[in-house]
Amino acid sequence: MLCELSYDWLVLPVLITKLQILANFDGDAWQLRLPYVCFGTGAVFTIFLLAREMFSTRVAWLTAFLAAIWPRLIEYSQEMRSYALFVLLASTSGFALLRALRTNQTRYWILFASAATFELYVHHLALLNVFSFFLFALVSICFGIPQSPSQEGPAFGLRRSYLSLVSKVTTAFLTIGIGFLSVLPFYLIPLSEEKHRGLLRLNARAIINFFASHLGLRTGHAFLITVTFALVGFAIAGRACKRTAIFALLWIFVPFLFATHFFGGERVLASPRYLLVLIPVFLPFVAAGAIAISEGIASLPALKRTALAGRVVSKATLALAYVILAGLVAPALFALYNHNPKPLPVDLRSAYAYLLARAKPNDVILGAGEAGRWNGSWFSFTDGYFFRSQVATSRLKTIPVRAEPRPPRPGAFPFRTVDAATGKLFVMIVVGRNKESKLQQAAGDTFISSCWDEVCVMESTSNLDMELRLDDFLTRFAFVDPKDFNALVKMHHTANN
Repeated sequence: MLCELSYDWLVLPVLITKLQILANFDGDAWQLRLPYVCFGTGAVFTIFLLAREMFSTRVAWLTAFLAAIWPRLIEYSQEMRSYALFVLLASTSGFALLRALRTNQTRYWILFASAATFELYVHHLALLNVFSFFLFALVSICFGIPQSPSQEGPAFGLRRSYLSLVSKVTTAFLTIGIGFLSVLPFYLIPLSEEKHRGLLRLNARAIINFFASHLGLRTGHAFLITVTFALVGFAIAGRACKRTAIFALLWIFVPFLFATHFFGGERVLASPRYLLVLIPVFLPFVAAGAIAISEGIASLPALKRTALAGRVVSKATLALAYVILAGLVAPALFALYNHNPKPLPVDLRSAYAYLLARAKPNDVILGAGEAGRWNGSWFSFTDGYFFRSQVATSRLKTIPVRAEPRPPRPGAFPFRTVDAATGKLFVMIVVGRNKESKLQQAAGDTFISSCWDEVCVMESTSNLDMELRLDDFLTRFAFVDPKDFNALVKMHHTANN
């Protein structure tokens, strides 16, 4: 199973799903998604710990509030993908490293090494995240001695604590390196698979795309306000806690700088899931900036002279920070719950699951429908279950096809071997909702129709020869795409002759 993984998948999410299957906890979509809902929920707590270690408890509470309602974190916590787990492990690693460098307690070094190693088993970007942690640990050791109150004492005590810190840092990263060796082959594959991808150009457009669209609140006033809060928070960190500022800069800019010089830049620019790991370190700065501004408002002379001066004003201005940030997040959150951001991919996955559960090796599976939507979907490029057919002699564009036994080469339309199929005919059709009832009506008693919002799967019930069933299908459902279906009929008849 692991040897056949796609190059951009790593082992831990796959093993979690495999464990669910072995435990018979895979009967419905909510069961398969439940671990990632738990990971996303747990990330709220770990982001709280990270923000408290970076700033203060007050900042941590506002950061946790933001993490609980942040649209991107909610969106990717609802998917059966690795990203919620990636955020959980990254925030855990960051917290554990900061605490370990400050206290030098063995339990935090163990937590850091464990979380960072598991992080490397989840996503390729984890390597850059762990590398940023390594650089931060190196800077901390070379340019400062993190101390806890218990480490204050004579010079020989400082020297011993420094040597102890160096040894624990070395041990932790050696442990991570040993754990990394078992998944090293999965990291080497993209070096050949992604070398054709372009580099990232860090310009104003890219920055706006990253921090506005990818990190959660789109462009506009909400983006400007949150970025302003984050810049204020960073200024506070740069003045009062340089270690926090350096920590954040390395976490954020190591992936960006890598993408500007090596492969994968297009991916970072194209999808928010590759920047989701930045949210745990981005939100604390937004919260710190909002709280700093609220404290500045509370300290205004006009408010100090009022009868409500003191704790009442401080609490009111702090509550105002919560209200403003919740108001900024609300439109994106409302849109998330009222509009599925990826309806076609979700429906396609549901149709894939249906086919994998029902289709047998001697069945034939065809894909049909709106060719433009197939072309615009990345599924036809990445899912090996389907093939793309390009027929130069007809107006047919691209239709994903799978046949068992599989065609001798990807892209070969299986009509020449369709007479060897002794099972059923399955057809997955991409259509809009307005055609679903018409499809079910055309199916009659000859096809079992199973429809989602934008995808229908037709399963033949006829005992006719496969060629006759195919002719019947092309006749019944020609309204889906008359031009392409006519081309298929001609090609089918030519192949038979």
